[in-house]
Amino acid sequence: MTHHYDITSCVQSTLQLALQLHHYDIIVTMQFQNLKPFVSRFWQIKTSFEILTSIPHTIEARIFHTEDNVTYPASVEGSDFFSSAFTLNKRTGRIDDVVIYTVNILLDESQIEETLNTLESKMNFGLYNAQSHREFSKCKSLKPMCSMDMKLHFNLHRGIHGHTNIIFKTSSKLSVIVHGLLVVLQPPLKSFSKKNAVFQRILPSRWTKAKKPMLENVIFGKNFKKKLAADGKSFVIEEKYLQHAYRFLSTLRSCLLLSYDGLYSYFISVSETLPSSCKLELEKLDLKARLSEISDKVMVNLLIAYSVI
Repeated sequence: MTHHYDITSCVQSTLQLALQLHHYDIIVTMQFQNLKPFVSRFWQIKTSFEILTSIPHTIEARIFHTEDNVTYPASVEGSDFFSSAFTLNKRTGRIDDVVIYTVNILLDESQIEETLNTLESKMNFGLYNAQSHREFSKCKSLKPMCSMDMKLHFNLHRGIHGHTNIIFKTSSKLSVIVHGLLVVLQPPLKSFSKKNAVFQRILPSRWTKAKKPMLENVIFGKNFKKKLAADGKSFVIEEKYLQHAYRFLSTLRSCLLLSYDGLYSYFISVSETLPSSCKLELEKLDLKARLSEISDKVMVNLLIAYSVI
């Protein structure tokens, strides 16, 4: 589905996804009874992440954790993630790398939940091996032994929480853990491409970035204009603009609290499987009361900022 946006009626959403590469195993079959050629080589996993839904977005990656004292530690290049180089002990390679993907998406303010609940993305895992870990510095010229895709379906309330095995055609598997949720909703602060990467390559001269709108136009509406009051010192804001601001900010807060509620539910379900000595406490919010409190405070602050009260 293709989305069309008026930048002054949009919000910037930020999703964060944490990917942990856990361990890599050769599945012993008749084809791989002799594991010596595999054990004597170095291995690396390359992960790329992309949003499949046609929607303005940016993706950034950063290393959250990597193995200590390794010869070739994990790294990122753009939105590509390269694992630490590892060797196999018998038929298992231990990896303990975590990458955080930050995804900024431009959303129509009237379709935030609908769009996020239909958001589809994909992670591609490429398997590389080499005689020396130094060869991985030329990973762009190396061809993967094989690669596999994993599709992800986002949900605003549930987020993404999963532990799965990626099965490669080489009779091997990679254990991965993925967590993702909505963390920020705000007026657009970044510039988003109006065209996707394909159009940018074909018609670079026609490729432009959408201008960032004025903050007040996002909150009060695209046609908002301040009117000077009779005293000449303060401003008057029409009721329709105040109503727009209230609805806009209430929508942002309710979506974020819904995301928090989903995280809390997941946390509780995981906590129930842990020994009592390991359990942690997470603040439980009364969502409706908290939403009402936040909305009231925001409206008062807006009115003060624009000298209405």
